[in-house]
Amino acid sequence: MINQPQTLVQLLGLQGQPATVAFLAMEYYALILNRSFAVIVTNNVICGAKVFGTVSAPMTPIGIHKWRDPTNFISRKTIEKYHSVDPESPAFLTIDKSNFQIPCSNVKGIGFKSGKLISMGGVPHSGSLFIQVTEGRKRELILLGNQDGYAIENLILSACPSASRIPG
Repeated sequence: MINQPQTLVQLLGLQGQPATVAFLAMEYYALILNRSFAVIVTNNVICGAKVFGTVSAPMTPIGIHKWRDPTNFISRKTIEKYHSVDPESPAFLTIDKSNFQIPCSNVKGIGFKSGKLISMGGVPHSGSLFIQVTEGRKRELILLGNQDGYAIENLILSACPSASRIPG
């Protein structure tokens, strides 16, 4: 986890409501592809900003060490796109079609499951965070690098008081 949520918010140059928690995560997309997001949680919305495309395993031991830092999953080219944008605004969704906003009022449950996923190969990750929305759909966000998934789960639960803890 980024030590202070504002660190990630500042890195992207985002404006608006203060973040309760911010973290980097990957979501599977179209079976074999994936997308990486900076996820910013305010007291109103869980916002996902696409910051990197397909993630692959590092090829060298030096690469593995570098990828343990979640901020290395942010493409430097994308940082400028988010400068001065409020992640709760409609403009945020127009930056990239993969961006998302989930109102906290629509979040039914949050769950974290620690452990390594075989499908992630050598990509450093800390487990999966699940977000269940009121429509019953569940999103799996794989925490990239070394992040404290249980702390992230608890902070999101405090930001979204209508959500309950669900099994990961």
